[in-house]
Amino acid sequence: MARHICQSCGMPLAKDPKGGGLEKDGRTHSTRYCSLCYDNGVFLQPDIKVTSMQHLVIHSLQRNGWPKFAAWLATRNIPKLDRWNGNP
Repeated sequence: MARHICQSCGMPLAKDPKGGGLEKDGRTHSTRYCSLCYDNGVFLQPDIKVTSMQHLVIHSLQRNGWPKFAAWLATRNIPKLDRWNGNP
């Protein structure tokens, strides 16, 4: 799986305004997870299910002007990301 996208939500890490989530040390940026999903070495929504993540991303993309179909299409690979395949 490509490492240039968040391995939780699929957002391109280059688009993360904070440069990625922070690891436990509070200084090192994660190379795997965005700041919307991960901070201080933990997931911000630890109990979210993959389908809920897909819905969250769809709604977020639509709020940013994406057509519904394009937003849905952009979430199809989320279940294949590391977080959802036991590789956090």
